[in-house]
Amino acid sequence: MYHLYQTPAFILGGTNVSEGSKLISFLTRDLGLVRAHARSVREERSKLRGYLQPFTFVEVALIRGRDLWRVTTAGPLGGELRRESRSIQLRALARYSKLIERVIQGEEQNKELFNECESAVLFLSVLEESETVTWEVLSVARILDMEGYLNLSQLEEMKTASWGFQLFHLAKKEEGKLIRMVNEALLASQL
Repeated sequence: MYHLYQTPAFILGGTNVSEGSKLISFLTRDLGLVRAHARSVREERSKLRGYLQPFTFVEVALIRGRDLWRVTTAGPLGGELRRESRSIQLRALARYSKLIERVIQGEEQNKELFNECESAVLFLSVLEESETVTWEVLSVARILDMEGYLNLSQLEEMKTASWGFQLFHLAKKEEGKLIRMVNEALLASQL
């Protein structure tokens, strides 16, 4: 008998694998990074189709099979980017999601990283499109710092502060320095 794992998750993206199925990457609160097979999710009749969209938060139920995880159910969790979202924000979220997939090694619970991702994405939803670059630089810097690729100790407030306009305005003032730090970390780590 298989154990059913139910956890909040952020959908990082997915790959089409067969006629109507998809391999979806989730950042979960309880299991870390999980890639799970969602059978027939691309078909019109699929009940999961509307819930398993990239860059959304869901409550997902997963079963660990012999070879891979399988999605059994999913439901809305809230906290998604507004649907009238601007393409600049969606592209920034796509890059952010790819970075998370690259820096996380294996399946391992990381509630701190999930909470950071959730807070960052929710904050992005209240920003104007023109503010996306600052959000992306700050969110990437914080992820790289959490995973040990960057040291934000010079800018301690940006490392420890909760997501909000005070943090955002501080990042805006230090944006040039943040960009240099992020670029150096990405170059050094070859991410």
